[in-house]
Amino acid sequence: MNFLRKAAWATALAPVLIGAPAFAADLPVYEPPAPAPVLPVAQEYKPWQGLSVGVIGTYGLNGKEKDLTHLNSLDGPMVGGIIGLHNQIGNWVLGAEFDGSFGSISDSRGYKKDKDKDKDKKKAGADLPSYDKWTQDELTKRTEDYNKGTYGFRSKAKLDELYTVRANLGYAFDNVLIYGTGGLGIAHAKINAENPVDGLIKDDGYGFAPVFGGGVNYKVTDNFGLGVQYLYMTGFDVGMKANKFRYNTVGNKVDLEKETNRVNAEFEGTHMIRVMGTYHLPIN
Repeated sequence: MNFLRKAAWATALAPVLIGAPAFAADLPVYEPPAPAPVLPVAQEYKPWQGLSVGVIGTYGLNGKEKDLTHLNSLDGPMVGGIIGLHNQIGNWVLGAEFDGSFGSISDSRGYKKDKDKDKDKKKAGADLPSYDKWTQDELTKRTEDYNKGTYGFRSKAKLDELYTVRANLGYAFDNVLIYGTGGLGIAHAKINAENPVDGLIKDDGYGFAPVFGGGVNYKVTDNFGLGVQYLYMTGFDVGMKANKFRYNTVGNKVDLEKETNRVNAEFEGTHMIRVMGTYHLPIN
């Protein structure tokens, strides 16, 4: 009896046991979800960061040398190169620049070419005689005029080299940068003057002075930009050698003492308008 009952249960369960593996094979296999894609982090846009090199043109005006030549209108052009390194933090741009220029910011008195340059030179007299044509009376008269503030003697003053090392701080509006700048200026000066009091000065030297100003740069493309800048170089002195005049009874003429003296050319501030074109190499 028990045997028959077990046989009946086995017969009933056999189809279930045989079909279970096939049913399990039909079930979907669990797979874990794919990881989310890692998106690249977008770099901050820094169009003004990097190295820049370019050319610079300068026009200086309203310069003065008030001690040896007493010239009041030094002006003229210069051309040179500029290099800078800049870092951008948000919209703020920090930078350092060096530039060097060559040309002639100059003025003169008493030569033929000065005849119609301005009223002061007409009053002083164009094409003035050189000191070797002065007599004792002329030297005395020129000295008296000098002490009264009338400078009727031949003279030239020129700045022919200019170098600046500056720091910049600016704010960028996309491809426009507005900035202020300041640093140190180095100028090479030449003097040629027949000063009746200090003597004959034909010398040159370097002077150092603070410079400051500001400007606007505009990026035409990602790599090329244009800019305009105002720069003011404050006053500076340059030491010069001078030979005083003396009266020579032979021929009733004026000549020079053999010993030289040290005198200072005193340049007042010079205003400069500068334009530049630069090529930008980005550094991120």
